Amino acid sequence: MTGRVYSKAVESELRDLVEVARQRQVEHRLREFQRLINRWKRGRSAPDETLEEIRRRAADALAPWSDDADPGVPVAHAISAGWLSGDELSDQARRSIDVHITLAEI
Repeated sequence: MTGRVYSKAVESELRDLVEVARQRQVEHRLREFQRLINRWKRGRSAPDETLEEIRRRAADALAPWSDDADPGVPVAHAISAGWLSGDELSDQARRSIDVHITLAEI
């Protein structure tokens, strides 16, 4: 159940975009880990240092992706964080979450 009422088409679009943003964020995190591992393999960091940095970054909270939440909120945060572009939303979806986007950018 969402906190706002969206048309079925907009809600479906927002839920799809939540998944796109989540995947992009996870892929970005994995690339960060790969860069850290590559530094270690080249001898530019110690194994303990590398592992600690991976643990620290893994502990950083990923954006909240909840199936029960208003899908406009994580989409707005994903736009603000750069995981999504505002151009990826239809005009109707953009208008539906415009307030969320403004709040996320504050």
